[in-house]
Amino acid sequence: MAFVLAPIESIKLNCVIQLPQDFGKTQKADVDVTWKRLKVDEKNQIIKDLTDPDNSLTDVDVLRRLILDIDGIKDPSGSDIHYTEALLEQLCQEDYIRTPLIEQAQKQLYDKSFLEAIHRKN
Repeated sequence: MAFVLAPIESIKLNCVIQLPQDFGKTQKADVDVTWKRLKVDEKNQIIKDLTDPDNSLTDVDVLRRLILDIDGIKDPSGSDIHYTEALLEQLCQEDYIRTPLIEQAQKQLYDKSFLEAIHRKN
């Protein structure tokens, strides 16, 4: 296969969420997250913003910039819930959802310097 130089605007990844259950047990669920793929300059700017003590950029702000869509979320009746920023805000209020989203952004899309910046900031 030949290498074709073309922009890659987004990457879709499956994100596993451990749903808390009674007696300390968890149940696995998953969603498909479409992430914005950043160019090096954009990535470096986010890292700079995260490491700047005078900048108030948070991990949720980063997720807002990077997540384009989330598929696989349903309401209790089984109907699909479509992605919105309000939904992301709601999801990020739950640690068991927020943490895997942040970890996936760190591990799948960025290098070690981004991971370290997130941890220092938060």
